[in-house]
Amino acid sequence: MGNELTIVSREGGKPRTLLSATAELGAVESPRWSHNGKQIYFHCGQDFQICRIPSKGGDVQVITGAEGIVSDESPDEKWLYSSTLNLAGTPLRRVPVSGGMSTVVIPDVAGRNWGVVKNGIWYLARAELGTAFLRFYDFATQSSRDLFRTSLPVFEGLSVSPDQRRVLFAQSTTYMIGSDIMLVENFR
Repeated sequence: MGNELTIVSREGGKPRTLLSATAELGAVESPRWSHNGKQIYFHCGQDFQICRIPSKGGDVQVITGAEGIVSDESPDEKWLYSSTLNLAGTPLRRVPVSGGMSTVVIPDVAGRNWGVVKNGIWYLARAELGTAFLRFYDFATQSSRDLFRTSLPVFEGLSVSPDQRRVLFAQSTTYMIGSDIMLVENFR
């Protein structure tokens, strides 16, 4: 299959392969750490399936009811949220971290553009071709409110700052396929 989960210590050193894709397991993609660092959730299989493996190694566990390609554990470590990567809109679902029946929390998020925080979920929802709404879903009221409308196309990867005062997402003046990460040395 050709892909694998590999861990590298923040101090550097030799990478450790935790898991390699197999014909039985299928794809191994989109890894995310659990909040306590003891588990790694990832997309596995040929369908929209989420699995986990202990970060020290061990058996892969399929999370029953978890559907999607990307996933993230809630800050209280009780829920696993997941979605597919469809920028045109996909449901954001959740299941207990032990697995179970999935429920739709938000019917329409733009792919992986969401972030779960203690009191809710920040997310982008597509408004019309080339724009999106930044919204906040409040757990207490079980409702969303619009906070910002983009004027440019958005791409994958919304992130919320640790203090929850800032939201980061990528947008572009053109529709592009692929991207580059560049390092500028001695930038002043």
